Amino acid sequence: GIRSSVDPFGVRYEKKHRADRTIIIPNLSRSFAALMTAGFRNEGYATVAAELADRKALELGKKYVNNDICFPAQINIGEILSHLQEHKSDGAKFAVGFAKNCSDCRAGHYAALARKALDEAGFADVPIITTDVSDRSGIHPGFQINLLRFSLMFVRGLAIIDALDDMHRKTRPYEKIVGSTDALYDQSLSRLMLALRKGWRHALEELDKTIAAYNSLDVNRSTRRPRVGIIGEILVNFHETGNYRMVEYLEANGMEVVMPSLVEFWRQDAVNFAVMAKRGHVRHRTWYRIYGRIYGDIYERYINAVEKRMKKFRWYEPHSDIYEIASKASEVMDISYRTGEGWLIPGEILSWIEAGISSFLVVQPFGCLPNHITGRGIMKAVKDRHSHVSILPLDFDPDTSLANIHNRLQMIVLNASGKMNPLPPVAS
Repeated sequence: GIRSSVDPFGVRYEKKHRADRTIIIPNLSRSFAALMTAGFRNEGYATVAAELADRKALELGKKYVNNDICFPAQINIGEILSHLQEHKSDGAKFAVGFAKNCSDCRAGHYAALARKALDEAGFADVPIITTDVSDRSGIHPGFQINLLRFSLMFVRGLAIIDALDDMHRKTRPYEKIVGSTDALYDQSLSRLMLALRKGWRHALEELDKTIAAYNSLDVNRSTRRPRVGIIGEILVNFHETGNYRMVEYLEANGMEVVMPSLVEFWRQDAVNFAVMAKRGHVRHRTWYRIYGRIYGDIYERYINAVEKRMKKFRWYEPHSDIYEIASKASEVMDISYRTGEGWLIPGEILSWIEAGISSFLVVQPFGCLPNHITGRGIMKAVKDRHSHVSILPLDFDPDTSLANIHNRLQMIVLNASGKMNPLPPVAS
């Protein structure tokens, strides 16, 4: 039943739970869930990634999470509830894990939303952990990690999964044997996560093998397809079922999809801290300036190590650098605005335009105010500078019609096919 409001978190993750509880990790993307699962295993916790949300999971999220709460919260909590229901009779004991970061977004409120949903769905005995290691709310006193070790694995892992996902999207549309690229992806993701747990050198060696494997796939890329860039709210952007598998749909309709790098999403604080210090938005300006520089340099080291190896990939193209993205964004907005995806949306679009991409999808949960401001609100400024580009906003919620999404995606497909000039052949 529902707990008294005096103690909404009656069950807490204690030290004893480490021995008999498996932590369920929800999805941002498949590769990100695999990275988080590996990271917590590296800290001695039993973990499992939830299955990507299906219709049942979406219905559970809609039922047990207030329907006014944004779609990503419903997706992730629905995934957790679905997993718990599927394994209810197995005798297994679980805890659930959620992100905890910005306080002005659902990512700052997952624990409260999930507690209510778990209680009402009959899982009042399932504790919650979050990535807030300081745990000021006291909901997971038994959850402890080596923050430095975990953070280094996280940064390294982001660079690795970005590389894998990029190769995958550049290869799958051109495969001769249907399913061969997906099969290699599944195999490579598992091997890269195992190697990452062994150490950075092992991960880079495995990445070399993965690049060679992608280079050897049988493909026909004699003519490059029109490209479409997808940018927006991070979970809808990357969650395969949360965005109704739009990448697969676009590929099936003759497009190649480009997406932002997760590693640069997290590296954005290197820019944010510098801006906050310069504008006087923080009390200790010198500290923020120095910390931002160190923070960026750490990311730079691992990004460069991966990029050096990625140059062996036969269709390597450098991804947008966070400082380049910030510079581009500052042409059309004040980058001190950093709520939600903030300046990343226009900055990434402008960077992609320079790379020759002219079709864009801006995806967001319905009613996500910060991303509507930069997703929709900044489009006119972008189109004033680049009138030839197509920018289509797409909103998602639990009742979004698949037919409506496909109809709107066809606008991008038809527009790109009619506007794109023939590209020079690329050797296969």
